[in-house]
Amino acid sequence: MKSSVFTIVGFLMFFTGVIALVLSLIGLRLSFLSFVDDNATVGLVVKLSLIIVGLMMVYLTKTISEDREET
Repeated sequence: MKSSVFTIVGFLMFFTGVIALVLSLIGLRLSFLSFVDDNATVGLVVKLSLIIVGLMMVYLTKTISEDREET
């Protein structure tokens, strides 16, 4: 149960980061991340962090759940 929650949270973080990054390339921004875009460098770091941490959560959750099934 917990692994599926972490997987969903990881996917949401990844997709939110990707969508925010793509939208910022065309001059738009997500309203709940608009405070981050006040400084362009901080905004880019936060969006890339969302993407990287989201992917790491999904990968680690799947790896840990597979290890538990083997034992």
